[in-house]
Amino acid sequence: MEEYTGTLYTDKEKKNKFYPHTKISAVTDDNGKGLHKIIEEINLKLKSDTIPTNKIMNISFDDEPIECISTSDDTATEYDNYQFSFFNVLKISDSMYYLYYTCFGEDDKDNALVSTSKHLALAYSTDCKKWIRGIPKGINPPISGTNLISMNRIEGPHIFKVTGDSEYPFRMISNYAQTIGKRDRIRMYKSKDGVNFIFIRDIMMGDYDSQLNAIDKGGMLKVYVRLRTAVGKSPTANRQIGVFYCDYEGNLIAPPTIAFEGTSLYNASAMPIDDHRDLLFPTYYNTKNDTQELKCYTLDYDTVTPVPLDTSKILPKNFVTFYVSPRGIVDINGELYMFYMARDTSHNDTGGSSHIMMAKVTYSTIGRPLNYY
Repeated sequence: MEEYTGTLYTDKEKKNKFYPHTKISAVTDDNGKGLHKIIEEINLKLKSDTIPTNKIMNISFDDEPIECISTSDDTATEYDNYQFSFFNVLKISDSMYYLYYTCFGEDDKDNALVSTSKHLALAYSTDCKKWIRGIPKGINPPISGTNLISMNRIEGPHIFKVTGDSEYPFRMISNYAQTIGKRDRIRMYKSKDGVNFIFIRDIMMGDYDSQLNAIDKGGMLKVYVRLRTAVGKSPTANRQIGVFYCDYEGNLIAPPTIAFEGTSLYNASAMPIDDHRDLLFPTYYNTKNDTQELKCYTLDYDTVTPVPLDTSKILPKNFVTFYVSPRGIVDINGELYMFYMARDTSHNDTGGSSHIMMAKVTYSTIGRPLNYY
């Protein structure tokens, strides 16, 4: 068995070094160790030998995209009028949706390249067409007079609901910096209202990067994370998307293993399409014109299959940086939409104009619809 050698740092001497991660397929259940054995013990079948229940043939967009919020619209605040970064949309009910987003204000622009100086803000909507920056009525704002949930240190958060906690149904998993500018751990939080969060624990230590994406497996979370390695610091280097498992309280069940890798690969939002396969929406850095492009794949265990994705209608030429919301596709009263952030500046530049957009999804499939899970 190939032992796990990831970034679970236990001493100060090692914390700034990078270690290789093993591929999922290289980890066996030998002697009760390894990813397979751990997962099997809690009755999760990671790979099935049966015929897949769903095959996504292609994905496209049939309407012009709708702008949700931007750094330059009339409701921009002093905390988010300079730049957006990672975000996610969460359905609270059939008549309420939350948009969580990390952002900078004009006053923060001198520190904009220090990713952990971002704010985490909230907007809400009853129909996903008109968004209101602020805290919904009846909920105490975490920071009085603002629409902020946190002032800094949180990076790439994913806020979602879990099925097994009626008192605290909301969870947030995020990268965190104990010291501003030095991201060094992944944390778990919980909330009763989706706005005021309580820290639970550090899941694991290490400088992970980009958007996190959690999938609820019923008592356990499957979390996608971009793995930072020594060669992965360069925009054109081979990069890896990993998967780890933890429970609702942030106890690590299985550490990160490589699920997907590619040259110039950035974060991959993911959503389940059947019991053992996920749909991924990674972005890639294009060195020829300093832009990013969006792609789509199905991931079965660690077998990657491309899915044709036509983005010609939703990615205008003046936008060069893109991120897709965790889950990638959101069900709004039976219609499916992709939420994505687009900027007119390159990945490593600051300023410009940031827009969070939504576009109606059309697709063809053999089997279950995309909103089955």
